Amino acid sequence: MGTEAGRLSVSTAAEYRRIIDRQVAPALGKVKLSKLTVAQLDDLYLRLERSGLAPSTVRQVHAVISGALKQAVKWRWIGYNPARDASLPSARRHRIQPPDPAKVRALMAKAEAHSPEMGLFIRLAALLGARRGELCGLQWADIHELAGTVVIRRGVVEIASTLHVKDTKTHSERVVALDPATAEVLRRHRAYVEQRAEQCGTALVADAFILSPAPDGSIPLRPNLATDVFRRIRHDVGLETARLHDLRHFVATQLIGAGHDIRTVSGRLGHAQTSTTLNTYAAFLGVRDQEAANQLAALLDPEEEQPT
Repeated sequence: MGTEAGRLSVSTAAEYRRIIDRQVAPALGKVKLSKLTVAQLDDLYLRLERSGLAPSTVRQVHAVISGALKQAVKWRWIGYNPARDASLPSARRHRIQPPDPAKVRALMAKAEAHSPEMGLFIRLAALLGARRGELCGLQWADIHELAGTVVIRRGVVEIASTLHVKDTKTHSERVVALDPATAEVLRRHRAYVEQRAEQCGTALVADAFILSPAPDGSIPLRPNLATDVFRRIRHDVGLETARLHDLRHFVATQLIGAGHDIRTVSGRLGHAQTSTTLNTYAAFLGVRDQEAANQLAALLDPEEEQPT
């Protein structure tokens, strides 16, 4: 992984290392590279799947192995990449079950009762559609009140209890609109953290994080802590199986249901390609397609002939 690891984000490199240590090295660590066969890879993937590993996880293992072998071919260590012909389990798409608006409002209230930071975190998650790490990475300098926008330009990842601030998953910034009510919530939170800093004998640093446990805002909220709190409060509002990521699905499905175009939804979520949005939320487009059919029919048929 040597050369390739230097080009990966810190979170991706850590995930690759975890996969190598847990799944790849124990099974293939003693196999000579030149002796590795397609049959051995097929056997590994089958054993991993039978052990209870999800098909998507097995495919991640394959991606790591395939990438390493591809590099080995480039370096002329081997003449053929056996991973090219390996058999993989069929990918099963996770069923998207976003919470309804009433549940999200109840979740916001519970989060606010827990702490001002978590209350704001849940609100922003349900309005911006940003990833967990992106919410933790927001700084006050990213808020543009006059324009009514927020720039999402970085993320926070936690690896071995150490926080790392990096760019976004797609390595690009995006500008997302803020509604007036959320802008007001942010203003009140700014006043709160400034007062807290003053009471602690300090002031907010220039690049202070909006969600921070530190009085001066110098440290971002830990993503894993946000998830832990979410898991504790979700049961109180009847969301026993909900995931924090489902708030991102909530944003997408509500916008699609309201008739917003896919490019707008994709931009808000920060997808690099609109095809990702379409593939992920295709099941929620049916209602909009039916409305489109009805609108076209209304143009073709006289109003008096429309069924009542």
